[in-house]
Amino acid sequence: MTALEAELDALMARYYDRFGAMDFAEARRVFDTADPQPVYLAEEIDEFLRDWPAIEAYWAASQAAMSKLSSRHWDLRARQVADDLATATWRLHWNAQVVGQQKPVGGEVRVTAMFRRRPEGWRLFHYVEAPLAPILYVRKLYEGQVDADFLGDAQR
Repeated sequence: MTALEAELDALMARYYDRFGAMDFAEARRVFDTADPQPVYLAEEIDEFLRDWPAIEAYWAASQAAMSKLSSRHWDLRARQVADDLATATWRLHWNAQVVGQQKPVGGEVRVTAMFRRRPEGWRLFHYVEAPLAPILYVRKLYEGQVDADFLGDAQR
C-alpha cells in the first residue's frame, strides 16, 4: 500500500466508523466542506446528491431508517492526479438493521471517489457506490451456494 493509499484508507475507515455510529457531524469532517457542489451517490438512492442540504437530508433519513449500521472496506487503490487531487476505488460491505424489520440486511458494493488535499489533509468531495448488476449478483449468489465437497481440492 502506498503512503497515499494508507492515508485515504485511514480517512475512509474514520468515515465508515462515524457513519456506522450515525455520528454524521463527525462523518461530515471527512469531506471537503468548503466545496459547494459535493457529489454523493449511495447505492440505494436514485439521484445524485449534489449539495450539502441534500447530503445532510440523506444522512438524516439514514439515521431515521436504521437502528444499527456497520461497514468495512478493503482493497483501496489510489492515484494522485494532481498536487491537490486524488482518486481511489475500493470494495465495501455493509450491514444494517432497518427499523421495523426483524432481520438485518447486508450487501457489497464497489466505490469510487475523489479527494482534494486541504491543509488538514485529504478530504472527500466525490463519492459513488456501485452495486453489482443483477446478473452478476445472482451468479455470485448461486456460486456461493455450492457445497464445499462438490468443489474438490483443485477448485477451492
